Amino acid sequence: RSDIFSFGAILYEMLSGKRAFHGATAADTISAILKEDPPDLVETNRSISPALERIVRHCLEKNPEQRFHSASDIAFDLEALSATSGTSAVKTTQAATRLRLRAALLVLAAIVGVALAFLAGRTSGSSSSNIAPDIHQLTFRRGTVRSARFAADGQTAIYSAAWEGKPEEVFSTSAQNPESRALDLRDAEVLSISSTGQMALKLNPRVAGNFPRPGTLAAIPLTGGAPRALLDNVEAADWSPDGEKLAVVQLVNGQSSLQYPVGKVLFQARNWISHARVSPSGDSIAFLNHPFGGDEGSVMLVDTAGNARTLTSDWLSVQGLAWSPDGKEIWFTGTRFGSNRSLYAVSRNGRERLVSRVPATMTLQDISLQGHVLLTSAYDRLLVMALLPGEKAERDLSWFDAGLPVALSPDGKVLLLSEVGEGGGERYSVYLRPTDGSPAIRLGEGNACDLSPDGKFALARRLGNPSKLFLLPLVGAPQELSIGDLEPSCGRILPGGHKIIFFAREAGRQGRMYSMDLENGGSPKPFTPEGVYRGRLITSDGKLLVRAADGQNWMAYPIESGPPLPLRGIEPGEEVVGIGRDDRTLYVRRLAQLPQKIGRVDSVTGQRQFWKEIAPVDTAGVENLGSVTIYNDGKAYIYNYNRILSDLYLVKGLK
Repeated sequence: RSDIFSFGAILYEMLSGKRAFHGATAADTISAILKEDPPDLVETNRSISPALERIVRHCLEKNPEQRFHSASDIAFDLEALSATSGTSAVKTTQAATRLRLRAALLVLAAIVGVALAFLAGRTSGSSSSNIAPDIHQLTFRRGTVRSARFAADGQTAIYSAAWEGKPEEVFSTSAQNPESRALDLRDAEVLSISSTGQMALKLNPRVAGNFPRPGTLAAIPLTGGAPRALLDNVEAADWSPDGEKLAVVQLVNGQSSLQYPVGKVLFQARNWISHARVSPSGDSIAFLNHPFGGDEGSVMLVDTAGNARTLTSDWLSVQGLAWSPDGKEIWFTGTRFGSNRSLYAVSRNGRERLVSRVPATMTLQDISLQGHVLLTSAYDRLLVMALLPGEKAERDLSWFDAGLPVALSPDGKVLLLSEVGEGGGERYSVYLRPTDGSPAIRLGEGNACDLSPDGKFALARRLGNPSKLFLLPLVGAPQELSIGDLEPSCGRILPGGHKIIFFAREAGRQGRMYSMDLENGGSPKPFTPEGVYRGRLITSDGKLLVRAADGQNWMAYPIESGPPLPLRGIEPGEEVVGIGRDDRTLYVRRLAQLPQKIGRVDSVTGQRQFWKEIAPVDTAGVENLGSVTIYNDGKAYIYNYNRILSDLYLVKGLK
């Protein structure tokens, strides 16, 4: 059957003077063989009869079972067609044609090549998934590729990366030349490249949570020059098809707004919006919405009038998005289980399909007008570290692939952690990890929030709509807490283990802190004003340390009753990560630093001093530390960090 397909291709070229299948590269030609039909013969040769064209088409059926079953069948049809004219000229032509056909059949293998015949023979029905895509690795250094976009030529890739623990920088490369060229743009992330050769950059991106990295939006010609600042606090941006306007995601005080053009708000969310991309027609913007603040979420579409709708949802991790060249589909990388994202496509009406899956974490970066794909494949791990009481060296207490340390027992013998990656499962998992190296104990599903003082149960939160709070005992079944219609975040267990506090939102209102009695029951009671940021540190006399409503100043709120007390010496942008035994000494850190510099502040006088630097020995692929908690007057601490080692790939042939 593959020989018959090859013969059909040669017969088509003999009759038309043109190849049946042709592409700019070998990969494009193979793709055309598998997915496209050649132009009608009558378009190239008006003297071709419809019957002869049907014979050629029958040879070139994509499904082998629908082709001629033998060369004899082809010869029979050709002879029958030739005999219908009855003229001597036709008979002469018929004889010459048979001679040419015999010669063609004898040299098929040499002319067509083993590869074409083999691939055509393997094709079944209309399926195109059996052909492997053409993959070119573009980067080879050790570090993290943050973003990448195609230049207008569809061949050059402009990308930003942090190599070998150094600051982020912008480079250019291509499949034809494996050497990357630095563009002399440091501490910058490429967001979009316009059809007119303008590059949109995010300058000086800063950590603003687990995933958001807002910075200053700037434009610069791809040919060179100085960046021109346009807008602050920008998370994502994309040029319109004509290169005249920008769609942006601006992040201010934890609230995201999608604007197109800049200044016209089309969609707002209380948490993180990411990866906004303008459609090829310019009529709508696709983006990722993360309602819980992590990288879980949905793919959404909004038109220029502000009409937004969800196309596909319930993704446990979703990052990376781009439009197909024809604008009919939105491609993205996500997973509903674990952390290894795969490549999917969803149509404008919500029809979802899998494009490609590999055993690694993929992030889609861009799709060219030719349909070529830029994506990164990463080794992505959340590692858990601890300095235990009485020890001088840190221990690696990681369990699976994505650990979040939550609480260390007073004696330092047990660590409570969440596993939120492949090992943690679809809804994450809560574990007790003995620090002596013995196996961890799984308590149940969800995100760990806190460990009771006696170590007998944990407080956990399960993501959902709505999310729920649970008590997970070391022995026994999980117990759901009745919190009404509140949408909760994680909380803390108060000393004694009889009460909990947690941050939550009522429908249509800002979040605040609530307390709840575990022994006597009753409904949760708010004890802070709306808009007060959540807190996780509690003094021994029952005061919760939280950011005030302005997001900058820190206050100590009595959980039972009384006015809040201001905390002195904490600078804007700093976070309190520990309390001394005297309840006035605070350990503070500033985000987006590596190594992490920890200071010690007297919250009454405001005096401060440097205490310690914390960082992994190997910083390649590490941007910042995650959570940090200081215990026992600085004699113990826990923290985690995310190491992402990624490579950039150019992929052709994905459909």
